[in-house]
Amino acid sequence: QLWIYPVKSCRGAALTLAECSQLGLGSGPLKDRHWIIVDEACHMITGRVQPSLVLVSVSKKNDDLCLNATGMQELRIPFELPKSNPVKMLRVFQTDIEGRDCGDKAAEWITTYLKNTQPFRLMSYEPTMKPRRSKNNAPVFRDSDQIAYSDLSACMLLSEASVEDLNTKLEKKVKVENFRPVIVVKDCEPYKEVDRKST
Repeated sequence: QLWIYPVKSCRGAALTLAECSQLGLGSGPLKDRHWIIVDEACHMITGRVQPSLVLVSVSKKNDDLCLNATGMQELRIPFELPKSNPVKMLRVFQTDIEGRDCGDKAAEWITTYLKNTQPFRLMSYEPTMKPRRSKNNAPVFRDSDQIAYSDLSACMLLSEASVEDLNTKLEKKVKVENFRPVIVVKDCEPYKEVDRKST
């Protein structure tokens, strides 16, 4: 199974075919974790503090990124944002990274959906922006490993067997989706994905 989560912490989109770049999986302009929600201080907002974000579905229609949620009208944002939209420095896991503001309409939609008194903004990563280095947050990564708004790595690989084994040790069961992987494999031994070596 192939998945991408275009807006960080929002619902994933299943793919039958994906392109893989240094920054992760994608399908045309719809790329994994290339949009992020921030507060007034430009600090990231995720499902860890706003759990209802995981109920927002994300899709592509023509040249627009589309967000849908119960009780909300569909939000459509062009993939190609106006250059007049400001670029701001965002704070993502103690690291600064740029993002282009998706505009007031998107900000109002997100703020209304989350029922927040302080405004939130939706920001977009663009190819010309400098990516974050995975190694800044975890020394296990190589100097060349780069990410946009992902937590740590460009591609998270997870096996169904690993989750099944984990559930034998837990009182409260979890699902593969709880880990938000982009590649899900089956028919292997538990934790076999950890043994895979890059070539």
